[in-house]
Amino acid sequence: MSGSAVDAAIAPAIDSYATVAKDESVSVRDLLLFLWRSRWFALIGAVACAGLAIGASLIATPSYSASMVLLPASNSGGSFGSLGSAVSELSGFASLAGLNLGSAGGIKVEALATLQSEVLTDEYVQEHDLLPVLFSKKWNPTTKKWRRGVRVPTLWEANQLFKGIRVVDDDAKTGLVTLTIRWENPYTAAAWANGLVKLTNDYLRQKAISEAERSIAYLNQQVTKTNIVEVKSAIYTLMETEIKKEMLARGRRDFALRVIDPAVPPERKSYPRPLLWTAGGIVIGVFLGLLAKLLRETMVDEEEHNYRTRRPGALPQADPSIRDRGIEGF
Repeated sequence: MSGSAVDAAIAPAIDSYATVAKDESVSVRDLLLFLWRSRWFALIGAVACAGLAIGASLIATPSYSASMVLLPASNSGGSFGSLGSAVSELSGFASLAGLNLGSAGGIKVEALATLQSEVLTDEYVQEHDLLPVLFSKKWNPTTKKWRRGVRVPTLWEANQLFKGIRVVDDDAKTGLVTLTIRWENPYTAAAWANGLVKLTNDYLRQKAISEAERSIAYLNQQVTKTNIVEVKSAIYTLMETEIKKEMLARGRRDFALRVIDPAVPPERKSYPRPLLWTAGGIVIGVFLGLLAKLLRETMVDEEEHNYRTRRPGALPQADPSIRDRGIEGF
């Protein structure tokens, strides 16, 4: 087939496509008319989705958020500030002696890491016997045993669940840390938040005391092995620092995390939020209603187009009044 013949064959198709594209261009007036024709679809969709959202918010399990504000030891000043300056002066010699005096920033990092650690969570869950509380659907409160046919939850599963319950927010500008516990019972959420912080302070306090005692014992051994006055003086200074650390750990209740604002049982639910869900349902319902109306008109237009362009001898022709089908006014 020659090039002119091909051009003559495809020219009608190109013209037809251009005509359709021109006809399908949408103006502001067309858009407003479409929205007016779709008003009932949008209204029905909004009412239906809003009703579903309200129903879902009523049957959803509520949760409460108990929050507390903390100040890590590195930002609390006082004894930690003077101790930090002494540590920085002796850190070089301490490293040669094989001691780890830590730093102010390191204390904060360790405290926040411990607060979110699996070791601390395991200890807290075991100490307060929280497996039946965390997995209450598998627990029979009457028999005080796990229900038959269910797998007994493990501490690992409790840890994974706690990762979604516990949220730690560190504000770099103020240095404050916010711990939030989300749970079904507001009193339980507040108790867990306060208990986790207390356990973190107790854990790090005991660790600091043990490390200080080992360091003092080691330094006592080393001071007897040298006759150099400068070295003995440095060792005694290190011992003084370790003694201060031990005294601070024993005498300070909020050792690593100072409680600025303790957690109290919240009175308002944090989940679900009926108003927010209803508003979202209305928006989604309007969108679905407009989409349904658009699909309906597109299908009607296609059927009308097929009716007008159908050749003789083809399948039975469609009813030209198909646009008038359906509910009047839609």
